[in-house]
Amino acid sequence: MKDKYTYMVSYFHKNGVGQQTITAKKKIRSVSDLRLIEAFIARDGTEDVIITNFILLDTKWGVWEWLVSIGELVMLVLCILAIIASFFG
Repeated sequence: MKDKYTYMVSYFHKNGVGQQTITAKKKIRSVSDLRLIEAFIARDGTEDVIITNFILLDTKWGVWEWLVSIGELVMLVLCILAIIASFFG
């Protein structure tokens, strides 16, 4: 199991919008985890933090992700071929 997870967090706050890179000891799995991150961001005086987006930055793809990615690529090629074939009747 990994020791740390790095997230890019985008949020709204009282004075506009913000974005931070945050390192956490565990994966974000629930709303309470998001509330902890909101409190972490608000610690420096930023008020009324609302998280709009968060992305896990250091992911590693497993076999399933690669198969899905290859399948999507094959479907894209087939769609392009179908469009080309529709021009020729």
